[in-house]
Amino acid sequence: MHSCSTIFFGAVIIRIVAASKWVDCAAGTNYYVCAANGFRGCCSVDACNTAWCPDAGLPPPPPGTGNPGGFPYPGQCAAGKQYYVCASNGFAGCCSIDACNADWCPDAGSPPPPPGTGKPSTRLPPAGPGYSTLSTVVGGAPPPTSTPPPGPPVPSAQCTAALPSSISHAPVGPRPTDCPAGSTGKEVWGPTVYSVWHDQPQREGNASSVIIISQDYDNNKITNKRDAVLVFPVPKGAKNCAVRARTLGQGQNFGYYNHAAFVYKHMHLNGRSFKDAVGAAATWEKVKAVVGKEAGQSDMTAWAERTIPQEYSNSKVECAEDTAVLVSLMEFSYEGTLVLGNGNGTLPGSPGAYKPEHGFYLTYDC
Repeated sequence: MHSCSTIFFGAVIIRIVAASKWVDCAAGTNYYVCAANGFRGCCSVDACNTAWCPDAGLPPPPPGTGNPGGFPYPGQCAAGKQYYVCASNGFAGCCSIDACNADWCPDAGSPPPPPGTGKPSTRLPPAGPGYSTLSTVVGGAPPPTSTPPPGPPVPSAQCTAALPSSISHAPVGPRPTDCPAGSTGKEVWGPTVYSVWHDQPQREGNASSVIIISQDYDNNKITNKRDAVLVFPVPKGAKNCAVRARTLGQGQNFGYYNHAAFVYKHMHLNGRSFKDAVGAAATWEKVKAVVGKEAGQSDMTAWAERTIPQEYSNSKVECAEDTAVLVSLMEFSYEGTLVLGNGNGTLPGSPGAYKPEHGFYLTYDC
């Protein structure tokens, strides 16, 4: 395992030091670091695209009480510096050296914060044995217009609390109802996402809006493979369905480790809803029975160097009222991880709309 993972977020390099690639979150939750609201911790929903994680039970902390501050967009670190968030010493900021492999960034001009002072280190689980997977998502959505009420920082112990598997099957919707004959290029954004684990075929993950796909490579074989199932609600009469993806130039939940090349695979639901096709639990044991051949490929590895929105792939898939597709990392002879948030044009918990849409979407004709 690696002692330092380099993950790219919006052309800003953020390094997070841990004993291995992941932070130990309870089943069905992922670890988030959110610029939009200051949340850091494990959550069963996309904490960066809500006002605050509902699992935490606490309002966001006011400025200066553990909030690491906004992550800079490209160019906001001075020339010769990069942005680091370090579990090893609690440093968060721009630095001219690798701050995560030093006692502290010398540019900061101050010693590391002592434990328990509310600095970023108190809200990021410490490096050390016992942590298995680091699932870090940086939210780049605009900050909310209203100031949230003050509250204490979320203790890192909350990440390991046993949280219920609360959502087996979230509603797939809202389902488009109009499909006028002859119309083309209609879009469905915001798929429901389910994670499935090949090595844990009976494990059930919560429905989510964030895609996390990953794999390890040990003893010349792929291990610990995690795929994502995307479910799109499609109206009756739809045809020529295709899955695409769009990334923004900045302000999007995105990260990868080693590579971000992936494949789409057909899922044959045979006219059934996704829930009827896989049963009560979205597990690999159930899902693999309806997975078909490869539908297409795409690669987001170069996203960190892009400063404008990008479109990826145009993979034709079977049209159905629940159109489902499996997304899986290409099986190279090394490990990898891809994290991608989906947005359907709204930011829950904030007034107004957050445009433009981003992530995976489906197009269809009528």
